[in-house]
Amino acid sequence: MKKSIAQNQAISNFRTIYAVAKSRFRDIEKATGLSGSQLWILQQVSLNPGIGISELAKVLMIHVSTCSLLVDKVVLKGLINKKRCGIDTRKVGLVLTDEAQAILSKSPKSSEGLISKTVKKLDEAEVIALNVLLAKIVQLMHAENKKFKIPAVDM
Repeated sequence: MKKSIAQNQAISNFRTIYAVAKSRFRDIEKATGLSGSQLWILQQVSLNPGIGISELAKVLMIHVSTCSLLVDKVVLKGLINKKRCGIDTRKVGLVLTDEAQAILSKSPKSSEGLISKTVKKLDEAEVIALNVLLAKIVQLMHAENKKFKIPAVDM
């Protein structure tokens, strides 16, 4: 089946978005030794000392279990400590270590995903139109490959 010019352009745009985002993550990793998501976690914990995993997941717009796995990796690197907070000792808050503070002092100021940051620059009508089309693409991908899981995100 021959692709239209518009289809070719859409595919090219997806490839460009992917390549630019991947390049950004590589640059962050070279500069800090951390993945973009790990650096973003450090930045958010720095802005919200004592934040819990559930709250952090909401800020990052990712599933709680994904956030927990990412935080565990940063804890293993010695960059975040988990501390019992306040009156409810069941609640665990996250705090940065001195090593994490040093990394943040020389890291890019925002490691928020480039795609997230860019989408925030669109007006509401553009975001709604984008969501409609992306949701259709996700559904078609799922129909094509049943192994593909549509991720659930807690908001």
